[in-house]
Amino acid sequence: MYNYDNGNAYCYSSVDLGIWWKNSRSHESYSDFSMHYDYHIYGISSCCNFIKKICSHSCREQKIAYCPKVISIVIPLYNKEVIVARSVGSVLSQSYRDLELIVVDDGSTDGSVAVVEGIHDERIRLIRQPNGGPSKARNTGVEHARGEWILFLDADDELADGALEHLLNVASKHPEANVIDGSFIVRTGKSERLYIHAENRFMNNNFKAFFYRDTLPRTGNSIFKTTLIQLYPYNTKIRRYEDVELLMRLLKEARIVTTSRPIFCVNSAYASASTTRPSISEDFLGHLDFNGKSFWERMCLYQFYLWERENYPDAVNKLYPTLRWRIDMTLLIKFLHKYKRFI
Repeated sequence: MYNYDNGNAYCYSSVDLGIWWKNSRSHESYSDFSMHYDYHIYGISSCCNFIKKICSHSCREQKIAYCPKVISIVIPLYNKEVIVARSVGSVLSQSYRDLELIVVDDGSTDGSVAVVEGIHDERIRLIRQPNGGPSKARNTGVEHARGEWILFLDADDELADGALEHLLNVASKHPEANVIDGSFIVRTGKSERLYIHAENRFMNNNFKAFFYRDTLPRTGNSIFKTTLIQLYPYNTKIRRYEDVELLMRLLKEARIVTTSRPIFCVNSAYASASTTRPSISEDFLGHLDFNGKSFWERMCLYQFYLWERENYPDAVNKLYPTLRWRIDMTLLIKFLHKYKRFI
């Protein structure tokens, strides 16, 4: 593992790069109870034929800036002592080995850092910073990433077996793509719901696809070209639905290919970022701008407004005094969903 302080990397433990992280998780079958759709997450059918040598001799010195990777996984960490080991383990046990895992501790006050430090794997890079929110932590991870692709994973979620290998295989078949968007599972208590996309489908109209949820690039289920994410950093002022705010900018240049395979599982029991903020200014709902937007962009924004307005009723009415009277927009949203197959 590498520990980062002021941007410099120092190796404080070393393990044999040939160690194979045994995958002890059993194959699981997940069901979308709302859609009555059963789907089996593919397990690792066999071990890798070989483990690539991931670091040159110079990488084992203090500075490791000259060791490019194919993919970087960025985990923002804040007070997830109970669950973070499972999240990290789901990355390190992937069949695809040539990766780096960047864990950005965002000022945790529990034992989260100690848990990560206790996992000895040279692919882990731990960076510490004062608390600034998940957006700032993810941006820090991007700044240190050396991979061609980036996957963001929350510290309480888990990658499915073989997820990275599958995403990169899809990417290799679609060199024009800069986003590969997979399906995912939301686990709430004992129930699990599958959100599934079409297989190997290229999005021709990103905002229309996002409106209908035909594509939903988010933390955990998608890989992004690093060059794309560098152009569109997270807005550090937003701490709720910061991923939606990012998408509303990024979708203008994204070239998205979807895959039906579930990539990760959301453990909603441990989620904290989904709760409302003390101020609407920390929520994407407080930053909706309909000016100069295309038709489908405006539909995405208005639909989001309808879904979330009850969380901040007084603040919403002050910010958007005319929207609550737009019955025509509400009816249009319903019409678009009802007659989707004709649009």
